[in-house]
Amino acid sequence: MRVFVIPSWYPSDSNPIYGTFMREQIEMMGRESDNLQFGVSLWGQGDDPYLLYAQQPLQSFVKWLSKSYKTSRYHKRQVSHYFSPAYTWTTRLSNGNLDGIISANRENMNAFIDDFGRPDIIHVQASYPGAWIGHQLSQEFGIPYIVTLRMSPFPFGQFLKKNGQLKPGVFKVLEQSSKLIATSESLQTRVNELGLYHTQVVHNPVDLNFFVPKTKARPDAPVKLLAVGRLEPQKGFDILIKAIAIFDHNNVELTIIGQGTESDGLEDLTKRLDLTGRITFFGEGSRQEVRKAMQNCDLYILSSRHETFGNVVLEAMACGKPVVATKCGGPESIVTSDSGLLCEPESPELLAKAISQALDKTWSSDVIRAYVEQNFSSRKFTDHMMGIYKEVADK
Repeated sequence: MRVFVIPSWYPSDSNPIYGTFMREQIEMMGRESDNLQFGVSLWGQGDDPYLLYAQQPLQSFVKWLSKSYKTSRYHKRQVSHYFSPAYTWTTRLSNGNLDGIISANRENMNAFIDDFGRPDIIHVQASYPGAWIGHQLSQEFGIPYIVTLRMSPFPFGQFLKKNGQLKPGVFKVLEQSSKLIATSESLQTRVNELGLYHTQVVHNPVDLNFFVPKTKARPDAPVKLLAVGRLEPQKGFDILIKAIAIFDHNNVELTIIGQGTESDGLEDLTKRLDLTGRITFFGEGSRQEVRKAMQNCDLYILSSRHETFGNVVLEAMACGKPVVATKCGGPESIVTSDSGLLCEPESPELLAKAISQALDKTWSSDVIRAYVEQNFSSRKFTDHMMGIYKEVADK
């Protein structure tokens, strides 16, 4: 089975954590099945040298002058990467160079065909710009395409009309796909509400060989809380910090791993609430650093306002850690009474209460880990996706 993957986000030299989970899922499937051959199409998505900004005209002009059209291929086991560069800019001008991006993906498709033959299916990761690219290449090459939906919230406001319905362009490229994959039941419900019914839920997997429990016991004090994510409004770190201020336990420390536009504001909030000694801002962490922090924490917390799934919750649970998460769309598909507690979003009071209750409860690391192994393994995910690939390719 040959699969041409169009990821709207993907790690790059300048942005190594951008779309990391997309790369990891493809690599997981490649390891699980020798019958899958993936071609990943890259054009510089999320990579600073190929992003032009209106507010940085001089820097963008320099990038434009120094442009290189050098293509490349990289093969590793069942996963091959194809790179044809294309600049990206604001969608208010020529749709952000969508035509150029599609042209780059067309080059990558032809390179994949030269190496492995015609793909059986195109797998788009995230709606924009992936679904537009997949739709165009599907028409040109006569290959069916599926879309895994990853926008949070779905869809972004720019794709909605004033009446709350999808704009014709995005509705068309999603409606004409062979299958829409939702990562959670709540996302499937939302997609159905917008008039798209050819959906199927496939939960994200976790790398159980990487995220593993730590065997050596950690000293009892202090109690360590952990949260990981981009420091953006979506993640609700302001709510979490306010919850810590309510949660009156001096023996509890919170570490926040991540970077983003709210970094300065969140640190200022921490100071105003006199929590400087209890909250540590780690900055951007590598995958190894995140794993180590998860292994060493007592409780993982997700305070998001909205999520399509919540991979970090699953990763912490794979390390045998209990979690407290908001009912923000994704965690409801992950967290059970044996692995954590759920609370309503946007409420520091309810989050503080849930944290307190979780710390008072005895959890079994073995039970939490076993639940993840049974329900979110790469083997189960690969089997599920193989079934969809075959169903679509055989039509």
